[in-house]
Amino acid sequence: EPVLFDACSINKENYYHVYVYSVMKGYCVSVFIDVTSQKNKSEEELSDRKITKQQLKSTEQRFRRLYETTQDGIMARDLEGRMLHCNPAYAKMLGYTRKELKLLSVKQLMPEKWHAQRDRVAKKVLKTGRSIVFEREYRRKDGSIFPASVRTWRLTDGRGKIIGIWSIVRDISQQKQLQKNLEKQAGALEKIVVDRTKKLKDSERLVAIGQ
Repeated sequence: EPVLFDACSINKENYYHVYVYSVMKGYCVSVFIDVTSQKNKSEEELSDRKITKQQLKSTEQRFRRLYETTQDGIMARDLEGRMLHCNPAYAKMLGYTRKELKLLSVKQLMPEKWHAQRDRVAKKVLKTGRSIVFEREYRRKDGSIFPASVRTWRLTDGRGKIIGIWSIVRDISQQKQLQKNLEKQAGALEKIVVDRTKKLKDSERLVAIGQ
């Protein structure tokens, strides 16, 4: 059997696999196989994997910071509607602890009139895989109701298996109140215009009669 070992040139620019065969007593034959390109390629691949790993770690850290600090609620639920996890903003929005939320189904967090919509949205997202944006109302722990804008996606595991849905929930109470105020102001302005138009016409009519 030959003896195998690795060797390199003095300047370390070339690398070899060396096979040493004993052909007869006191004599041997050495075979050098240049593996420089393979070694360089392996080192490049190792370096690329290291860089990729660092990039993934950096991305994960950025996502984690976003997940923990965003004002929007982020949550994931399994196919039965049970919560898998959520960020602090989602728990605060609803007035529950994250531990409490894991014991509640999504339908327990909204008025009954929104249950059918929830079923339709979940069915469509799971079937098509496309995200959907919609509005609904949620019920806080204290019983108060608030409107929310929700974007929902299909949730899969690392092997691509569908395991549920995940959503970003934004409290739009302020936007809704602002909209109401603007509509109220618009209505008041419209009334003023109508009243002034009527008065102007009445004045024109009186002038016409006086003539």
